[in-house]
Amino acid sequence: MKIYLVLLATVLTVATAAASLARLPLSVFLDTKLSQITKRRDGRIIGGSNAKEGEFPWMVSLQRNGFFGRSHFCAGSIADASNIITAAHCLEELHPIGVWAVAGEYRLDLVSGVEQELRAAHFFMHEEYDPNYLKNDIGIMRLNGAFVFNSILKQVKLPGRDYFTHPGTAVTVAGWGTTKEGGSFSNVLLKATIPVVSDEDCRSIYGAELIVNSMLCAGYTSGGYDSCQGDSGGQLMLEDKSLVGIVSWGKGCGLPDYPGVYTEVSAYIEWISTKLSMPLT
Repeated sequence: MKIYLVLLATVLTVATAAASLARLPLSVFLDTKLSQITKRRDGRIIGGSNAKEGEFPWMVSLQRNGFFGRSHFCAGSIADASNIITAAHCLEELHPIGVWAVAGEYRLDLVSGVEQELRAAHFFMHEEYDPNYLKNDIGIMRLNGAFVFNSILKQVKLPGRDYFTHPGTAVTVAGWGTTKEGGSFSNVLLKATIPVVSDEDCRSIYGAELIVNSMLCAGYTSGGYDSCQGDSGGQLMLEDKSLVGIVSWGKGCGLPDYPGVYTEVSAYIEWISTKLSMPLT
């Protein structure tokens, strides 16, 4: 019994430490299928190429204070001058104090002088966000000020409430995450173009209980191109630059037959609108 209790305490200690370190790929192990879920926090684009400077003027690096200064941990998109759309799992277990949004970022290791940075004032996480199954994985980060829009800082375009992204549609994912699972961050913003996968095909891979209607899957059956840890909260864009998906989760990164799973933005247009207009009390 004593050995069992020691082992249990050790497991709980390790689990608590993993949950508090966003640089670690986080997985949940409630059952066999859930063990496939890897939150794409603290990660980079698999198989991508360098984005052009200013190519995604609505994209921000979410950074937090640490012992050695601020560091990137997730991404987001500028909804308006004072609000960032991101994944709910990027915001869980964090306090707004010490979290920053850096717009105009291109190289994480270089200050170009065009960046604008604002501290978070409040987090709005979806009321029905499920951290175990990553359902309703969407959040809004309210800033303590307003970005000044210019030629390299703009707000993102949102799709219509009833917009449907057809299977096979080419979409672009971008981020500073890892270029391989368990790898290091990319200093340069990367991008990759991948096809949308039908809900039916995605459910046949992950299981119907994990893929709900408010999720969107994208990736090649051959693998090789994908989002990864650290890309969480970032963009999945149409050719017309509409934000159709938010980087959420997947099994591994760039594995054959396992597409990335994204929060489908069109399912949350009314929720986004409500939160953007909600005053802080």
